[in-house]
Amino acid sequence: LGSQLTVAVSAPIALAGAAAVKSAGDIESMQLALESQSGSAEKARTELELLRKEALKPGLGFEQAVRASVSLQAVGFEASKARKITSEFGNALATAGKGAAELDGVVLALTQITAKGTVSAEEINQIAERLPQIRTLMQAAFGTASTEAIQKLGITSTQFIDGITTQLEKLPRAAGGIKNSLENFFDAIKVGAAKFGFAIAKAFDLPNTLESFAAGLSSVADGFATLD
Repeated sequence: LGSQLTVAVSAPIALAGAAAVKSAGDIESMQLALESQSGSAEKARTELELLRKEALKPGLGFEQAVRASVSLQAVGFEASKARKITSEFGNALATAGKGAAELDGVVLALTQITAKGTVSAEEINQIAERLPQIRTLMQAAFGTASTEAIQKLGITSTQFIDGITTQLEKLPRAAGGIKNSLENFFDAIKVGAAKFGFAIAKAFDLPNTLESFAAGLSSVADGFATLD
């Protein structure tokens, strides 16, 4: 009975520990992705925390916000500007009844616009699928919702994104609801679990321990491979 009780108690703890370590690994990956853009671990940690706070707002999720920041920085935006763009588009998505899941597609279109250096109908259509008010925003910012007209005006991709972001700032702030509360709840669980996971990794020197274990398994596999 004692051994059965031990297994019954230890199994859920082990599973919780594994989940915590996975969360820690996910957070570490996000920080490393930011570090690849900033070139500084300290700057990456600071930006990660700023994005975590920004992601509490409706229309944003923590992981989506980090992915958006990394993608926008990769095409030339500074971290603070990338965060601003992410936040404003997140708010616009929330006012349109959308959530964090749609942000990835919007940011992909923005990075494609930036990479091309010009605004085309293809990317605007991508954004419009997720953010129906994009053409209204274009009209307010540039006096036209036609991508051809915008190209003829000589508006660059950076000017386009700046103009749209300025219009987004004028939108009402989206009110939080059940959807946003749930997103924040799961983000909070992940961040909390990650702290526990980092503690486990440090206590057991997990990276080196796992590498040694993997090397041992590889040696065993090689040994079986040589058997006749």
